[in-house]
Amino acid sequence: MAAVTIRGIENVSGVGCHLSCAIVLLAYTITPCAECLVEILTCHEQALAKTTEDTNLELVVDPEYESLLELSRLLVKMTRDIKEEDAATTKAVDPTKVYYSFQQQCNPYELGDATRAMSMILKKIRSVFANVDETATNDATTEAKQTFRTLYDLLFGGSMQQELMGRQSVLEKNGDNHNESTTSTNQQQRMRRKRKLITLPCPFPLDGLNCDSFTCALQTALEPTTVKGYKWDGNRNNYEEWTETGHTNTKSSSDWHTTKQLSFHGKLPIYLLFHLGRFKLENGRMKASANVVDVPLTMTLKSHHGDENETGASSYTPFKLMGGILHADEGDKDDMDYEGGHYIAICRQDQSSSDTWCLINDERVRTVSESQALDLLAGRPETLSNSFSMRGNLLIYAQSEPQQITTTQALQTQFQQSMRLAAELGCSILPTTIKTNKHEERPEDLVGRRLRVQWAKGKFYPGKVTSYNPSTGKHSVEYDDGDVREYRLHKKTIEWEE
Repeated sequence: MAAVTIRGIENVSGVGCHLSCAIVLLAYTITPCAECLVEILTCHEQALAKTTEDTNLELVVDPEYESLLELSRLLVKMTRDIKEEDAATTKAVDPTKVYYSFQQQCNPYELGDATRAMSMILKKIRSVFANVDETATNDATTEAKQTFRTLYDLLFGGSMQQELMGRQSVLEKNGDNHNESTTSTNQQQRMRRKRKLITLPCPFPLDGLNCDSFTCALQTALEPTTVKGYKWDGNRNNYEEWTETGHTNTKSSSDWHTTKQLSFHGKLPIYLLFHLGRFKLENGRMKASANVVDVPLTMTLKSHHGDENETGASSYTPFKLMGGILHADEGDKDDMDYEGGHYIAICRQDQSSSDTWCLINDERVRTVSESQALDLLAGRPETLSNSFSMRGNLLIYAQSEPQQITTTQALQTQFQQSMRLAAELGCSILPTTIKTNKHEERPEDLVGRRLRVQWAKGKFYPGKVTSYNPSTGKHSVEYDDGDVREYRLHKKTIEWEE
């Protein structure tokens, strides 16, 4: 095992290990998404400069998206050669600010786990196009958002088919005699089936406690399971199929025995993220399991195509393991300050390489062989000498089909073109507001400016700001007729004559 340097990795030093692992995988494994974030940052800064240059207005991003901008600036430092003119912008990026920006905008527990941190980042990225107005054809950012949505769905989207199968025991009465003492009964089955499409979860949760392999965990997630408490409502819609014979005397709806089964449906996304649950509650504390779960280097998944009520055709899609996040039992478990271990990122050194992997522990990077990487993800003890035991917590698989790569590149190019057009018009893809008169941020800068103040009945009277009193927060306005008044200007309706 040798030490190796990855450009920009030192920039995540100081960020919590859970969040830094998610950022590292985003930067070096899910590269199309990272490149789009950098493009969003470039567009926003160009739009900001354009607005400031052309007018006396300021473009202000919604505070909710400040964390995304900070993350994008960090990705620039990690993945791009910084040009001299961009050095001032990126030099001031503080990685800890990324953490605190996200911490202020989400449940803190979402940052305490590497898988939740990755999920939270993807949700934040997805929210960029969540407010797209399909009817706003004149909006310069609409095309960019629509393209971004298409690209995001290609990378992480997808659907699953959920099928509910209900069976109910019924009694069929034979003959015309309905006397209970003379009526013979036969047990029969009444069946119902309901199908619907649901969003493919990202990351996809798998049971890593009761399975000895990733394949077993995935098969278990797709196997039929009993649904307790489900009641069939009796509505025969397009997604329900019935099978019943004769006149029946049914029992109550609570007697339905219902099972649920999931299967992949339609085209699978380019990236599949799997959360392999490896923790269990023991003596009131979450503890990592020591069981081994073998992880495959490659896999092929089957998905169904066609209408929800039809079997349709099936296709097979190959996937390759690109990276993951390891949980390590680092630290003294008996210490009261023990935080539950440490997270370490692992990924291929080269996206096209299959024999060398990088183990990224904060800013320390080492290379390991492919077999060692698989053993670490599986949780085999003593894989590395003088090291803590580790186990895979998050796995990232990616398609390697040339057609999908070509489609992704085409969408990225289209997105880049849309973003550049929006930037030229002074528009940002992020939700923004226009702040008028930047000078209002410094009250003393308003002194000497001409204005018109609205009085009763909506009439405006012209005058000039002559002074400002910091102790009262009031400006003195001398009207053209000689009258002098003091106001807190932010509470008055005014028009600046410039």
